[in-house]
Amino acid sequence: MKDRLWFIFKVLVTVLMFLNITNIKCESLFVFLFLIFIFLFYRNSSAFIKECGKKANIYRLFSFLISISQVLGSIIYKFQFSRDVSVAREFFTVKSFINVFGLYFLIFTLLTRYVPELLKINVLSNKKKYSNLKLFIISLIIILMCWIPYFLTLYPGVLTADSISQFSSFVNGFNIVSDHHPVIHTVFIGMIYNVGFFMFHNVNLATGFVSITQMIIMASIFSYFLMWLYKRNVSRTILILILLYFSLSPIHGYYSVTMWKDVLFGGFFLLFTLNIIDLDQSNSFDTKQIVKFILLSLLILFFRNNALYVYIFCIPFFIYLYKNKLFNIVLCICISLLCFFIVKGPVFRYFNIKKSSSSEYIAIPLQQVGRMSYKYVDFSEEELDIINELIPVDAMSNLYNPMTVDFIKFNSLYNTSVFDANKTKYFKLWFNLVLKHPSIAIESYLNSTLGYWYSGVQFWAVGDSIDKNDIGIYSAPKGGKYINRYVTEIKSYDIPIVSTQWSIGLCFILIAFSCLLIIIKRKMRFLIYYVPILGIWLTLMVASPVFAEFRYVYCAYTCLPLFLLIPFMKFKKVN
Repeated sequence: MKDRLWFIFKVLVTVLMFLNITNIKCESLFVFLFLIFIFLFYRNSSAFIKECGKKANIYRLFSFLISISQVLGSIIYKFQFSRDVSVAREFFTVKSFINVFGLYFLIFTLLTRYVPELLKINVLSNKKKYSNLKLFIISLIIILMCWIPYFLTLYPGVLTADSISQFSSFVNGFNIVSDHHPVIHTVFIGMIYNVGFFMFHNVNLATGFVSITQMIIMASIFSYFLMWLYKRNVSRTILILILLYFSLSPIHGYYSVTMWKDVLFGGFFLLFTLNIIDLDQSNSFDTKQIVKFILLSLLILFFRNNALYVYIFCIPFFIYLYKNKLFNIVLCICISLLCFFIVKGPVFRYFNIKKSSSSEYIAIPLQQVGRMSYKYVDFSEEELDIINELIPVDAMSNLYNPMTVDFIKFNSLYNTSVFDANKTKYFKLWFNLVLKHPSIAIESYLNSTLGYWYSGVQFWAVGDSIDKNDIGIYSAPKGGKYINRYVTEIKSYDIPIVSTQWSIGLCFILIAFSCLLIIIKRKMRFLIYYVPILGIWLTLMVASPVFAEFRYVYCAYTCLPLFLLIPFMKFKKVN
């Protein structure tokens, strides 16, 4: 009797969750059909749970965490710009609890029914038709051909304000005054641009040459990854699916011609992750491997300003992973960091390259104080005086936007030099304000990181034009009517299934699910392969200036096929 009542309760709660989320009327045919589906889907669910044994508790925890995050995220997303609504009060309601438990029952049932079947899938095959080199060349050609429509439509490339800022640093002679953008990336595109200009004597053609070069580099990295999998006997079906992912996904098509540091960083990050696996599976750590590790480490460190924090976060895990090769890995880490700090220190000082503003790293505290002013918190006279020195409170209240700190930090009224000279005073103020107004501080933090854990966010992900500039670069589409239309419309959020690829939150849920499979299979050592991407995610959760900036996590998309495959791979070492 208890089992029947529990079964009916689960069905009703799930249907109520469906009604709450979709806002479909109760008398709709869709509700009736969903009720029948859930009834059949939940039938015999207890038998599947019993078959899972103790693993069911892991499924429960995963389902519960995902359910809470998605329901909470939907509330935050809905009331982002509200001055009066308390997210905490909205979350702790009967409706929210119904949504949490309805989603929990649905996810938990999916996991217990289908994960055991999923783990039986064999992604490996011993059949090999092509040589490694031939596979690499074929993959490279296919990827480039599929990216050509993007190059033609977006010719000579996509250049946002950041890109124009970098181009301005070298078009009229290299004059890099700040490391706001990674210097090595600016130098790289500057050298390619100058080679192109030397050959063509045309600004647009030189810019197009940079795009072509980046396309070839990224396509080569993806082709190398396919070859890497092929060497490890991954089946041709899986390889074809991954090739289609890199070739046809508008993510990679658009980013292949976008002049951002994040693009090449995404490619190098994939190589770095592959190298971590290779070293773990290798019986030796010779000079060639040491050089490769150091080179990839430097590429990671220099192509992303916050990569240093990710790298430091990874060091303890590297030492554990390669504890049998302790001297070699410590040597690699020390040489990499030494080179990095020499360049960022003495070399940058020699060329008068200044460090970027501190406001780049205090986005979340700024947003928290900004939301307090936005919600008309009653600041004390002392607090007002300190805040007004940095930026007038009234201005902060008007400038505050839960999606990005840019409206505050780039405003002419914001005095970054005052903060730089009195960091301790401002951090003390921020800490005291968080203690006095914890609910608003937490609400602001969740708003500032929303896109990296909630799957329902829609936000700008790619550019499709060239910002105004005095360099002479301008958009000159060459794709023709139908190609231009395809490239323009393929990135739309209105296309079912295709649009899900733009969800950063969904991407990280898939990566978390992959980790879940590894835990279920008790291959705990393999979790260390995910540490670098975890480091990227954590840096965004700590200091992201934008609540859902797609380019910041492009590296997760370059590595996504690898992360989804690791639970099914058969490596030498399994704990």
